Amino acid sequence: PVLVTRESGISRFIRDEENGLLVSYGDAAALATRIERLHSDAPLRCTLGRGARETASSLTWDRITDLFLLEIEGMLERKNRTGTRELA
Repeated sequence: PVLVTRESGISRFIRDEENGLLVSYGDAAALATRIERLHSDAPLRCTLGRGARETASSLTWDRITDLFLLEIEGMLERKNRTGTRELA
């Protein structure tokens, strides 16, 4: 199972509680709660693992490349619009 921040690029592939778990960046309490839940909930781990395999099987290298380029283009557009560097 995967546990990622909502603000990360990979979060676009994660459906909370279906193929992974999402937490907000900087929320240590939520992160600890999610880690404990993963540790103690075997059926959840199975559900997330199954969902993650389904998601991964739909991602070809061509699809990943297209999504990566879209992310880079979005970052450049935000930088040009705001004049700052944004990572997510």
